Amino acid sequence: MIFIYNKMKLIQFHLGDHKRYYLSEYQYIETEMPSLKEQQAIAQILTDMDAEIEALEKKREKYKAIKQGMMQELLTGKTRLNSVEN
Repeated sequence: MIFIYNKMKLIQFHLGDHKRYYLSEYQYIETEMPSLKEQQAIAQILTDMDAEIEALEKKREKYKAIKQGMMQELLTGKTRLNSVEN
């Protein structure tokens, strides 16, 4: 099901009308499908990629919070940087 869901997300529809897309559009689309084994492999890769993206986004948020804390210390003068002259 994950494979089919992701394949359906790739379909471009002109939005604007309020209609039930399955009844009026999806049911008439014909597409080639890989074997079930290949669909499962593709779905697993997509699921793994989603998990990796989510982990990276959490990591990014953590670093943003650290940066914000460091900036706060620098702006309030709590932490001072030594200037380096060349």
